[in-house]
Amino acid sequence: MSDRDQEFVEVSIEEFASGKPVPFAIFIRLTSWKYLQITNAGESLDGQRLEVYKDKNVRCLYLRKEDFSRYVGIQGANPTPVAPLSGVAAQQLAGLRASATTTLELLRGKGINDFLFENSKEFVESTLLVLSDDRAALAMLAALTTQESSNYIYEHSLGVTLYSIMLGRVLGWRSSQNLFKLGLGALLHDIGASTIDEKILCKRESDLTRDELKVLHQHCDWGATMLKQLANAPIEVLAIAAQHHEDLQGRGYPGKLDSTRVHPMAKLVGVANHFCELVLPGPASWNLSPQQAFEQMTASNAYNSDVMDALKRLLKGMP
Repeated sequence: MSDRDQEFVEVSIEEFASGKPVPFAIFIRLTSWKYLQITNAGESLDGQRLEVYKDKNVRCLYLRKEDFSRYVGIQGANPTPVAPLSGVAAQQLAGLRASATTTLELLRGKGINDFLFENSKEFVESTLLVLSDDRAALAMLAALTTQESSNYIYEHSLGVTLYSIMLGRVLGWRSSQNLFKLGLGALLHDIGASTIDEKILCKRESDLTRDELKVLHQHCDWGATMLKQLANAPIEVLAIAAQHHEDLQGRGYPGKLDSTRVHPMAKLVGVANHFCELVLPGPASWNLSPQQAFEQMTASNAYNSDVMDALKRLLKGMP
């Protein structure tokens, strides 16, 4: 029997606790090839049924991929049918997903809470699956892997996405709509950097010349401009690309914005982004331990205190 996991996207069972009708059919996953439909479009799940599922350790329910795209607001009510991927595009997607699986597994040992890691890893993989239906998004993801010597930007972006989703969950974010926008923005936050010379990207910012810094600082605006090519690109995603290097002290770039003008999702991704720059392997990494990175970021007083508290709670062994 054929694997059907690519047809469905998971949604936390808690999203259906309100008892409101859901405009899409809802499924339970029995195996990779068998999904059981439990409601029709327009029906709701009552509290008693939800408790029965929870007692059976069901933590996620499923929507068809195309319904999930509409559910989170990145596809219109009457979507244009998606043509099958060409051979080259299908190979690109397979490569991106394989690289994602490998990279995310490598992050498992970075002092992360195991339960949050596993749930957030699955959400990142679902985000990639949904993006495969948008040709422009797929091309952007592929562009993150075109550097001559490595897939550093893509691997960094996957790390930032994973940490962003985990931080969101620690902060109590449960809405799939918000988590998907957060994940999409984190995954593509550095798309503007895909056009920058790799020699610049492989240096730490403190080692860049003034002219090189000027080029690097432009990647935020370039990224927001590029993301406007996506159909129904959420404004939150554009804000993340444009503002993920702003900070609370107004010393960030490109706009030196004060805290009140930075989008909450950009503040969160900004923390995940800098933490990954300090901790995760890469040509410009500082190779700090999670605790060293946390302490350095706290001392800078540049990041939102609620998000930093969430980061502390996320990491194992923090005092």
